[in-house]
Amino acid sequence: MKLDFSEDHPPRGVVDLPPSKSIANRLLIMAALADETGLDLGEKVPEDIAIMKKLLSKPQKGYDVKMAGTVARFLTAFLTLKKGEHFIAGDLRMLERPIGPLVDALRELGAEVDYFDREGHLPVRIVGGKLTGGKIQMAGNVSSQFISAVLMIGPYLERGLELELIEPIVSEPYITMTIELMILSGASVIRRGNTVLVEQGNYTRFPKSVEGDWSAAGYFYELLALSRGGEIVLRQLSPKSLQGDALCAELYSSFGVETVYRDGSAFISYNSKLASADFLEIDCTGTPDLVQTIACTCAGLKRPALITGVKNLRIKETDRLAALKSELTKLGVKVEVGDDHIALTEFGPVKNKKIHTFNDHRMAMAFAPLAVCVPGIKIQNKEVVAKSFPEFWDELHNLKLASREE
Repeated sequence: MKLDFSEDHPPRGVVDLPPSKSIANRLLIMAALADETGLDLGEKVPEDIAIMKKLLSKPQKGYDVKMAGTVARFLTAFLTLKKGEHFIAGDLRMLERPIGPLVDALRELGAEVDYFDREGHLPVRIVGGKLTGGKIQMAGNVSSQFISAVLMIGPYLERGLELELIEPIVSEPYITMTIELMILSGASVIRRGNTVLVEQGNYTRFPKSVEGDWSAAGYFYELLALSRGGEIVLRQLSPKSLQGDALCAELYSSFGVETVYRDGSAFISYNSKLASADFLEIDCTGTPDLVQTIACTCAGLKRPALITGVKNLRIKETDRLAALKSELTKLGVKVEVGDDHIALTEFGPVKNKKIHTFNDHRMAMAFAPLAVCVPGIKIQNKEVVAKSFPEFWDELHNLKLASREE
């Protein structure tokens, strides 16, 4: 897909964001544990949510999680409580992503989980039933999805759960989100420092709807920053979000994007007085899904940046650090990647406008707004956005995006 934006008309319009898949998939698991249904997610939901809903809709022996990381981790923990034999597999990349720390924790709680092929990776066989529960430890520097998966089954363990997190702890906002949603859904959860106590009990109530996805909102903040103008209304967002990526409202003020909340929406507009060209240094340990968005924004504005707290991006849908370096280099950006950082240091002429997405939805969406600075940029495998934002291209088109297939 070849993209261009109108230079005469800065982007203006209203965007319907997808529901937060982080929130939705947590609520779907908790509702399934309580044998409840009725969560309103709308007609058009991201692929990851659709997969979760489908796999939870009826008991089965084999579960194909495709490329959905949250589904794979949450479902693994969920099925340890469901009587019978279960098998979980997924697409090739999902089989490459680790699951060992989660399986180790579940085994400590009394679960029977076995690997089919490689130790520490899907596919796995689970024999579900009652779990004893009790006190365990988990490393805090692994995927927060492992920790959240264990926490959510806590009320249904015979002795409840006492989970101690070993520092350092990454993606802290996602752990906080899980705890807050558990409490909102009727569970008794107390956090004392790095220890989380979950009493044996049940989930008894659930929200009627899910807020918009702040990770998705970030691409429209990026669009305004690169356009240096325009106004966009992002529906179903509030400043009291459970999502860590709500930080992008504060972060993007330094890129010139101002946020005002009104009537359940975020009204964002460009204000040149707020914009800075200074070197940007930011720690994304708690907000890893914003890394590609921030990097592409800095690339388009030719703003040097150092982004830290990115180590876990290597085990996402693709190695996101390698993917960013590969594709930003095509656009003339000198990129340095370290163990836990990525830096944009120099900006030269564009060498190649064809952007490979590596089958990663966030690569496609983060690079698309760069059409403002790189007219004619080409995004390959555009369909990959279905994972988290199936209407993404339609929403961009409504904001004066011109596109054509090639």
